[in-house]
Amino acid sequence: MVPMELPSQRQNSRRFRCAKRPFAAGLVFIFVCGCASDGIPLQEIAPEINRTYVSAPDLLVVGDQLEVRFAQLTQYDHSVRIGPNGKASFLIVDEQPAAGITIAELDKRLSALYSKLEGLQNPQLTISVSEPAARVVHVIGEVREPGPVPYGAGGMTLIDAIAGVGGYRKESADLEEVRLVRWLASEKRMAVWSIDASEDFWEGPERVYLLPGDLVMVPNTTIDDVNIWMDKYIRQMLPIAPPVPAITP
Repeated sequence: MVPMELPSQRQNSRRFRCAKRPFAAGLVFIFVCGCASDGIPLQEIAPEINRTYVSAPDLLVVGDQLEVRFAQLTQYDHSVRIGPNGKASFLIVDEQPAAGITIAELDKRLSALYSKLEGLQNPQLTISVSEPAARVVHVIGEVREPGPVPYGAGGMTLIDAIAGVGGYRKESADLEEVRLVRWLASEKRMAVWSIDASEDFWEGPERVYLLPGDLVMVPNTTIDDVNIWMDKYIRQMLPIAPPVPAITP
């Protein structure tokens, strides 16, 4: 079960040492938290991260083929695919965000848009995924086999993802500053957490639960290296990839 308790007082005091900076890219605003010290211990930061967790089977991803059906106005039935920018081009209402939200959320948004049109005041539409795209988590950096890890039906934790790429490189990986990047579609922002994922925390009661499309970065030396990875891989791997600010000490 995903833990939902509030962060501890110690968590809050450490978080306030981080600098939150807004960046705009079109209508998307990014808030990235750059911390002045090593990552927050996994056991402490897990509840905060897990509050952004959405049931993965319901989450739409880039590449999903969607079927939009109207109960009575079947002439408006159509199929769309979610593009690399995380959006899909729907009949009449054009391009709309879709990746990173649930079918229920998309249904609500489209129903609201269609209901404003003449003759569609009560659209009664349903949305389904006819051709699901692969669900993966990307792991890069100082791991044995960097790349995508298939997201199983049983879900995935941060430690599962690292194990899925053959584990970390013990001679060079810095587990005290692992980065987790997640696109929060419902909030239109990118979230970045710095996690101390040292092995001492692996057997604790808390787990960091991942979502399809998450990016995990295991750095090796300096913060500058992490900045380069973030800029390069967020652009390539995440649905919507605006400029990512540097994390400065």
